[in-house]
Amino acid sequence: MMPLGTVSNGKVAVSSIQLIANHEMDDLEREQAFVDFFDEADLIIFDTMYTFAEALTMKEDWGHSSGMTAVDLCHKAHARKLAMFHHEPIFNDATIERHQDGTARYEEFTRDDSLPLEILCSYDGLEVEV
Repeated sequence: MMPLGTVSNGKVAVSSIQLIANHEMDDLEREQAFVDFFDEADLIIFDTMYTFAEALTMKEDWGHSSGMTAVDLCHKAHARKLAMFHHEPIFNDATIERHQDGTARYEEFTRDDSLPLEILCSYDGLEVEV
């Protein structure tokens, strides 16, 4: 297991928590800074507490993000794996699984000619091979 944000044996893992909310995605300079930070990472651990709709409406200024925002940034950075992290405490397991499934469908829909982005739903004790 390697510490987050480090390179080991040519592999890079990056963790960003409460980094960029959906409504901040129109700040192109800030967005590019995250794309550069994530550049070709093998694993990105990203705050995906809310659905896209929640993050744009009633929880817009709460400082959290969505799986769709994570996918967009990961695609631009050519990342390989996304671990959805920081789940909404009121979500039960079924709701979290639906959130992951919706994010995976969005990834398939928005993917360009590059390799698919593997999407994982983080949980206590998860170990990820990078």
